Amino acid sequence: MNRRSFPAIGALVLLTALALVWIGLRGPEPSTSPNPKPSDPSREPASDEPRAAASRPLPGLGLPEATTAIDRVLRSETSEAHKARELLELLPRLPPEAQPEALGHALNLLPDDEFARVRPWLAPGIPAPLAALALGETANRPEPIKLPMLLDLVRDPRHPLHAEARLLLLPYVGLERIDDPDQAALGVRRYLETDRPESPSP
Repeated sequence: MNRRSFPAIGALVLLTALALVWIGLRGPEPSTSPNPKPSDPSREPASDEPRAAASRPLPGLGLPEATTAIDRVLRSETSEAHKARELLELLPRLPPEAQPEALGHALNLLPDDEFARVRPWLAPGIPAPLAALALGETANRPEPIKLPMLLDLVRDPRHPLHAEARLLLLPYVGLERIDDPDQAALGVRRYLETDRPESPSP
């Protein structure tokens, strides 16, 4: 090998080493994208804070404060429908002794077109006095409102109000007894599709 090539090779190695050191000191090149895409919130882990807030119990009221709150709603200068909604929202904060009174007022004030708000108070697990109030007022509503709600109770054989709902629904379905919820549903549909001058006696 020609001895004159050794200095050239040494210089080349030295330049390469200096270039590598310079690149290492600079660090990675910044992104050249002019419009970086914002992060997609739907792909980020959801926060548990809203769920935790929703599961927190509302601060309860004592019996004197509950009586005052109910009276304040009833005396307010608002519509009956608005009073009913306020009472239903207030119910979870009331002590058990005051809940039947508030629910009774709400049921009396609630118009037919908002009566679906009563459904949660017919759910399994609702205290019996409250569920009985809700069922009693349901039975007093027009057939297009009450029959589907009664049918929902009949469909659940484990519901505490199942037997009562069957008795209330029976006069409307054209059956001697209700053993099959699907047959009851068919009877309800036929009844609602037929014009009747008067409702049958439950």
